[in-house]
Amino acid sequence: MMLSGIGIFVLLVGSLSQRRLQRTESKLKKTKPGLLGHEEKLAIKNKIEEIEKLTKEVYTLLGAD
Repeated sequence: MMLSGIGIFVLLVGSLSQRRLQRTESKLKKTKPGLLGHEEKLAIKNKIEEIEKLTKEVYTLLGAD
């Protein structure tokens, strides 16, 4: 009798956790964007250009031109 109670409990917990996992996965799929938007791409490009400009300034200051 004890083993059947434990078995039922394990099945119940397993099914509940599986449902919760599926709900969480579906929420993540909905909120995860597939591609970067145009604004994000421009922001990344601008940051890269700023870093390159700073690198050139550092080389100029160090006299490694």
